[in-house]
Amino acid sequence: MTDLNKNEASDQTELLRLLEEARPIVISMFPDQRRKWVSESSLAQEISDILARHPEYYGQISALNDDLFSEFKAGRKSAGAGD
Repeated sequence: MTDLNKNEASDQTELLRLLEEARPIVISMFPDQRRKWVSESSLAQEISDILARHPEYYGQISALNDDLFSEFKAGRKSAGAGD
């Protein structure tokens, strides 16, 4: 396995760990609270950083968490809208 593949596997493993850590925090939040959490939380920032490097992982968020982390996708669309 090349270093690049190791880094990608590491990022994917880290993303899954962070999502599992975040799940109990955001599961009881209303959508507006989740949006605030995504914009202010260091844990959310770590998730966003990985997703910025690996946009192909957005599908995993949907598959694992339904709409629980839809704010990450919404933030990605907003960020890309001005490009």
